[in-house]
Amino acid sequence: MRGEKFVNLLKATRATRVLTVLTIILIPAAYANNFPRILALFLTVPALIYFAFSIYNAYRDNDYVLPNYFPIIIVILLTTALIISFSNKIILIATCLWIVLGLIYHTIARRIILGDAMVAGITHLALPITISSILVGLKLELIIFLCFASYLLGISIGPTTNLKDIQEDKKRKYKTLVNSIKTPRLTAAIFLSFSFLIISIIYGVLNATQIWLLFFPFILLSFTIRQICKNKIKQALIYLRFYLINSMIILIWSITSNLTIIIISSGILLIQLIIIIKGLKWNTSM
Repeated sequence: MRGEKFVNLLKATRATRVLTVLTIILIPAAYANNFPRILALFLTVPALIYFAFSIYNAYRDNDYVLPNYFPIIIVILLTTALIISFSNKIILIATCLWIVLGLIYHTIARRIILGDAMVAGITHLALPITISSILVGLKLELIIFLCFASYLLGISIGPTTNLKDIQEDKKRKYKTLVNSIKTPRLTAAIFLSFSFLIISIIYGVLNATQIWLLFFPFILLSFTIRQICKNKIKQALIYLRFYLINSMIILIWSITSNLTIIIISSGILLIQLIIIIKGLKWNTSM
């Protein structure tokens, strides 16, 4: 039983979901063609905070039977993130914002229509890309653009991520866009379609040399929307995450020659490929 609870604790971290955050952090570094040591340190902070709040979310939503010591693990993860963040004032500010926004997400935002998407748009996309842009020294105008564009990207994918738990969210008295309207799948698909426009604009602004490679994310987006229309939401979410990471990594490869960035992004893509293959096999066999 103890072993099972420990495995549940590991599952509750939802570790693979942080890959999108780690990938978007690499985009400013790729544009600057520079991977400073402070950025390597920064990559660990959102991961630790995400793991901590994912465990809390799993406990709050009764997703897993967790060991009695799970609060200690949460404290250790958040404390470690804070300790690391003291190495840099900008990272410290970001860490404090992540923790505060995490608390808002789990207490207030999920009871407001689109509230979860608005907060997640900051924590998962806008904040990490903004801090990364500052750390690698991008111009203010470009930082503002990347912050705003990535935030809109987060808003556009939010409704799709909520499709899986419409009934459960209603029972928990969470308010999302898709559990408050009569056409949740159509609305989610329309919102998601705008994500490709946003990504295309980011490609153009960052002078991606191989814009034709957007063809691959477009195909993944089409698969995602098709699964939504067929009400196969689990498969749609698998494709969605791969679509986001794929579009970001293709952009990264198009604008950098930095070997460290290419290796890290390639590792993230490989992990995501394994996840999508295993996930689709599992869902097909059920």
